[in-house]
Amino acid sequence: MASEEPTYSSESKAKEDTVVDVEINDENVSDSINHGVMGDKHDYKKLTFWSILGILFVVIFVQLLMEMYDQATQINNDQISASSEYYDIREQERKDTERLSSFGVVDIENGVYRMPIDSVINDMAVDGE
Repeated sequence: MASEEPTYSSESKAKEDTVVDVEINDENVSDSINHGVMGDKHDYKKLTFWSILGILFVVIFVQLLMEMYDQATQINNDQISASSEYYDIREQERKDTERLSSFGVVDIENGVYRMPIDSVINDMAVDGE
């Protein structure tokens, strides 16, 4: 079976080049065909309302994010400050304990010396007997 190729006659070619004149009664469709596009009819009141509402939502969202960031930063700073104070108190206690349990010179000119508190308590107990 041989394949048949389509043949074009001069009549069909003439039909392809034929211009058809169509009468359109709808003015919008006629204008659209003449200009190549449909005309846009925007409701500027609604467009303005939704634009402003959208901008307000974005501004409020950004403000909330900034507030959350500030609060998280404040909490973090408070925790750091509390741990720093705890460390300072522990360090001061360590220094005080070391000072109370060691011998040392306070004022050499006036003859003031530091003795461990345990030694002083023991000496007072022995002297009191």
